Amino acid sequence: MSEQKKFIILLVDDQAIIHEAIRRQLLESPDLELHCCADGGEALKIAAALKPHVILQDLVMPDVDGLMLVQYYRVNPATRDVPIVVLSSKEDAAIKAKAFSLGANDYIVKLPDQAELLARLHYHAAAYENLKQRAGAFRQLKESQQALVKLNKQLGQEQQELKRLNEVKNRFLSIAAHDLRNPLSAIRCFAEFLTEPDMGTLNEEQRELVDNIGSTSNSMLMLVNDLLDVSVIESGRLQLQLGEHDLRELVTSVVHLNHIVAQHKHINVTLKCAVDQAVQVFDRERFRQVIDNLISNGVKYSPLNTTVQVQLRIQGSRIQLVVKDEGPGIPEDEQQNLFQPFGRTSVQPTAGEKSVGLGLALSKRMVDAHGGVIRVESAPGKGSRFIVELNGESLRRSLS
Repeated sequence: MSEQKKFIILLVDDQAIIHEAIRRQLLESPDLELHCCADGGEALKIAAALKPHVILQDLVMPDVDGLMLVQYYRVNPATRDVPIVVLSSKEDAAIKAKAFSLGANDYIVKLPDQAELLARLHYHAAAYENLKQRAGAFRQLKESQQALVKLNKQLGQEQQELKRLNEVKNRFLSIAAHDLRNPLSAIRCFAEFLTEPDMGTLNEEQRELVDNIGSTSNSMLMLVNDLLDVSVIESGRLQLQLGEHDLRELVTSVVHLNHIVAQHKHINVTLKCAVDQAVQVFDRERFRQVIDNLISNGVKYSPLNTTVQVQLRIQGSRIQLVVKDEGPGIPEDEQQNLFQPFGRTSVQPTAGEKSVGLGLALSKRMVDAHGGVIRVESAPGKGSRFIVELNGESLRRSLS
């Protein structure tokens, strides 16, 4: 059980008999702790140190005027808000009015009835305690607000610094990727030259080495191109080159190219195209990347002898592209990582292909730039469906 709250009462009166009388009246209330002061000149100092809940102040004292003490209490920060109950030997309306005008909270003719005195002391003490608690809560709130303002300022500075560092990172990626692309392209071309008949016949081991050089440099070149795209998108420099293009022709060509690559894993890539208007408005190169990323991703994570199905539907202004595979599926709690740069899941490519987690992230940014949406529907053991939806009417308005 918690200890009862004590209210400190300071009695300032030069008569010992009054001290004793008040002490006896307060005996029935153990929550009222009485302290007595007979010297008016010491009252201010004692009150500042004691921090009472109520001051019982006699009006007539030999060394100081009680009303003057009331004024002093009110200008002293330590006692400015402490309730003051004036003790007077008589009921005098003029003195009472002056006491109130100087800051007294109550006026009692001594000696008062015990019940009345206890009631008034409890009332003023509880009110002052509530006032202190509210002031403390307000002070804490003000300090919290000041701390929050300071924290917000600090966060703003940190955000600016992060933005600056991100811009530096993007510039570095752009420069590094750009400087890497030319030598990688040259390496890939040299590997292709070595396989031409005019360069002589390669034995089996040499052919394998040249093929590895070609495939590795090609993979690195694709990664460099993705890094360039990331730096462009994150720096806010991605600008779509919208135009009217045959969407059916584009999807068909991308499906055909991926079907040739997928045959190495004995995977079929099929297309079901139901369109009532083939010419649509979009950025041909960027949307080709989206289609290629989704299909190649499906091939990469599909087992041998399965099918990756591509569907294209255009109904009114709504364009929908669906890529469905028969892979292992993606756990629900990992799907949020799919569209994040360098995001990974526990699902692994089925033929040791490499993945750095940029293809789907780039696809999402490019679809977002078109004002569209991309989402995934997947569950372990049930494959995955990636759906892209664009608003053809909105894109056409953007072009005009």
